[in-house]
Amino acid sequence: MKVDNWVYLRHTRTFAVFLDKEIQNAYEVKALTTPLNQLVDEPPFVFEAGLFEYEGAFVCDGLALNPVALGPGYRAQFKAAYSAIRKAGRLHVRAAQLR
Repeated sequence: MKVDNWVYLRHTRTFAVFLDKEIQNAYEVKALTTPLNQLVDEPPFVFEAGLFEYEGAFVCDGLALNPVALGPGYRAQFKAAYSAIRKAGRLHVRAAQLR
């Protein structure tokens, strides 16, 4: 498990997109039970959470400590960073890639 501060950027039907605190890597994250957008509202947010491997996927246990909502300026910056991360091949889908 890696407990750290994460940027919760967006939510899809099957996963959430997390960026690491250095904004160098992105992760497709699944929830154990309750989707994150039901726990902390619609992204983007920054919060402390633990990510771990479960059946080959990245999973967040649903504990989001000290969530801080981010405004539209931050959203645009993080979306641009996410695009660059994807183009650089640093979008991690399989849990064997958790660093």
